[in-house]
Amino acid sequence: MRLLLTGLLISCTTLSLQAQGLLSNPVTISVRQEPLCVVLNKIASQEHFSFSYNAAILPQDSLVSLSVQEQPLRQVLDRLFAGRYDYLEEGRYLILRPATHNLYGALPPMQVRNLEPITIWEKKLLARKGRKASFRPFGGVTYGTSYGALGGLFNIHRGDGRNLQLAGVVNINEGNFKGVQAAGVHNRVVDTLKGVQVSSVLNEGSGVVRGGQLALVNRARKLKGWQIGLVNIADSSSGYSLGILNLVRDGYHQIVASTNDLLNTNMGVKLGNAHLYSIISAGVDISKHQKAFAVGFGLGHDVVLGKAVSIGVQAQYNLIKRLTWDNRLLQLKSLVNVRAGKHLLLFGGPVFNRYINNDPPWDGYKDIVTPEAYAAAYARYEHATRNWVGWEIGIATPSLLTPQAGQQQQSRKGWWLSAGPLVNVNFRGDWNPGLEAYLEKGWEGNISLLLITGWMQLMNRRVTTSPSPYIPYYNIIETEDAFSFFPLMAGIRILTGRYFYVGAAAGPGIKMGGLQPGLRFTGAPLLGFQAGHWDLGARMEYIGQIGWTPMLRLTYGGIVKES
Repeated sequence: MRLLLTGLLISCTTLSLQAQGLLSNPVTISVRQEPLCVVLNKIASQEHFSFSYNAAILPQDSLVSLSVQEQPLRQVLDRLFAGRYDYLEEGRYLILRPATHNLYGALPPMQVRNLEPITIWEKKLLARKGRKASFRPFGGVTYGTSYGALGGLFNIHRGDGRNLQLAGVVNINEGNFKGVQAAGVHNRVVDTLKGVQVSSVLNEGSGVVRGGQLALVNRARKLKGWQIGLVNIADSSSGYSLGILNLVRDGYHQIVASTNDLLNTNMGVKLGNAHLYSIISAGVDISKHQKAFAVGFGLGHDVVLGKAVSIGVQAQYNLIKRLTWDNRLLQLKSLVNVRAGKHLLLFGGPVFNRYINNDPPWDGYKDIVTPEAYAAAYARYEHATRNWVGWEIGIATPSLLTPQAGQQQQSRKGWWLSAGPLVNVNFRGDWNPGLEAYLEKGWEGNISLLLITGWMQLMNRRVTTSPSPYIPYYNIIETEDAFSFFPLMAGIRILTGRYFYVGAAAGPGIKMGGLQPGLRFTGAPLLGFQAGHWDLGARMEYIGQIGWTPMLRLTYGGIVKES
């Protein structure tokens, strides 16, 4: 009996010492921001045992920074898990399970000195990493590799993500992302994007964008995919940007002047790259008795044949103003571009034109279709049309728009208030006065936000026709509509050179006086030059139920609040 008791005592003592020996074994390890599961594997490999745990209750992929020298395993685990787990040894396995009672045994308390620091992102481990997918009614922060996240308001993921990130307001992925990011307002990927970003306001790719971006404003550091939006921005691009303003830092920033067989004076800008660029233009025929005006937007692609020669294929849609803006000109151009120096480009070539007319002949205005063709179409209740092949020649220079090499353009800092006179010049030569004030706030880099208001005194002339039994089968009725207009527009401004900027703004406006006063939508593309406190700008503003009207303004301003 005595031998039996002695054997049992020896066995129990041996088991106790084995368990204590494993948890008291010294551990030396140094890692920085590695997944918890990797850290546990490294610790286990040193002592030739294995951890056993339920993957559903242990945040295996939480990022851990740990540096210890010859510290007992129990102390390392206690600090790592903050007492949330118990440890049980079974053979060469150390089992981790949620703490429900004290398994420390009867070891006397000891004081631990000079422990090396151990840190885990989000110390309480409330932000989990490595979930295959997560749903959070309001939003949350996740870590490591995510396979999907759905947040009511926001998702912030610190690590690589894939599949889907969906939020009502904001998605931010602080690593590579492969899949679809969709948010109500803003998406951002800090590293490489291989997928699609969709939002109503802003998409950002701070690294390489190999997929697509669809929003009002898109930004990419290095674009190798596509962008669709009102404003598209990239530091460098070998992809495609489809929008009104395509601002590629190493791409096209050209001012274009040309003449053609329809309008003898045309100015415009060409923005983008050789793959795809946008064209914004305005033209006028300055002949005294051949008045006609045009504003247009187009897209183009250049086939580069060498350092000095390329062929541009362009499609352009124009609004033509004679008596009214109710005339359209569709153009398909094939232009040969020849570089004639560092800052000068000559171009010219044939243009196919299709013109759709709704204005009657009128003294002093250019007849793009003959009076007979207009009368015949009017009698059939149709628009008069004309197709023909014309020509265009011109010059382009990038010098005023291109940023200096290595120079990062910066918007004005803080809150900036400017005010000054505004002039509307209508297409019959009338000059109408106004005032404008705007508040500008530097946002990021070369981008600033605008709030524009003011007062305009405008004159709108309406020309209508009515049937007549006599040749040319119509009567012309002209009415004048004089009124005041008070806009309130919000917008964005982007510096593309040292002084030159482009932008866009839109919002409501109030029409007071004249015919049918009331609330109107108004919006305009913006361009201009700013130097010091002065700002010289121009825009072609659209006013609901009125049409397009050109504006020129000169303002002076200063900073009202430091950022």
